[in-house]
Amino acid sequence: MEEQVHKYQKLGDFTNSDLSTLKNVNLQLNQYQIDDYELNLIKICLSQCTKLEALTLAFSQKNIQDNQIKLLFKDLPLFKNLQSLTIELLSNKVSEKGASVLAQYLQKCLKLKLLVLCLSNNNIQPAGASKITEAINKIEGIEDNKLGDDGAYAIGLGLNNWKNIISLKLYLFDNQISEKGVSNIAKGLGSLTQIQILGISFLRNSIGDEGSIALSQGLIKCQNLRELELYLGCEKITEQGYLKLDQCLSGLANLITLECYFYKQIQLLKSKDILNCKNIKVLSCFFAYDQTDLEQNQYLINMQKIKRLVKIKKI
Repeated sequence: MEEQVHKYQKLGDFTNSDLSTLKNVNLQLNQYQIDDYELNLIKICLSQCTKLEALTLAFSQKNIQDNQIKLLFKDLPLFKNLQSLTIELLSNKVSEKGASVLAQYLQKCLKLKLLVLCLSNNNIQPAGASKITEAINKIEGIEDNKLGDDGAYAIGLGLNNWKNIISLKLYLFDNQISEKGVSNIAKGLGSLTQIQILGISFLRNSIGDEGSIALSQGLIKCQNLRELELYLGCEKITEQGYLKLDQCLSGLANLITLECYFYKQIQLLKSKDILNCKNIKVLSCFFAYDQTDLEQNQYLINMQKIKRLVKIKKI
């Protein structure tokens, strides 16, 4: 949307605005520890934004709990013109009850074209994850929770319902997911045949060759994929598992841009399949903190052997 973004970092600036004319609201209340009174005031003011088309609520690290999620979202209007919604609730105290309330609201937002939901570092467990995955069309950042394999299974089922989605970021850092969990998610990914932009992170989970092979089998079905972020960093994956991933990546005919995480033991992007691939043209490398400059440069030199590569960079 091309509408002017009205960004507010002070609650008073928002409440004193001409609310009925606002179409794109971005509330970034970084200086506040929000209490119940302020949340209710925000809801009252939002109710007056009858022309709203895009909304961002950035309330990270505010000690927000389930009862406050209910206070804000239970009777929040649906905004008949709302197409873009971003909710950032990183590092709060949201659990299953709060996730359920949020899911109930999201299920009513039928005209959304873009949804970004950031819930990193809360206490959302499998039951809460299941409710959210029934509602959302784009996940960005369900990391540092305790989803486990049951939560991963719920996400996998949810992915089967989003077959027309074109952009998805699934960051599952440190969620106690094993081979079984990643296999279920991989099956769901395989149903996203229209997807063009995908971000996946399984860092600090317990995934080995079985999981990497399942992931390869799911990704290879995403033949419209153009951009991929792939963050694995799982020490249980052996050369065999990475070979399957290489074969998958080289087989994605439309994949142009690839971003990967590299650490000392990783064998990703080292096979003949990758060196001879005809698709990847832009490669971004994110290195583990304990790798020396010499080790990083050696990786970059090796990556330059990819035949069709146009650009390589370190991030």
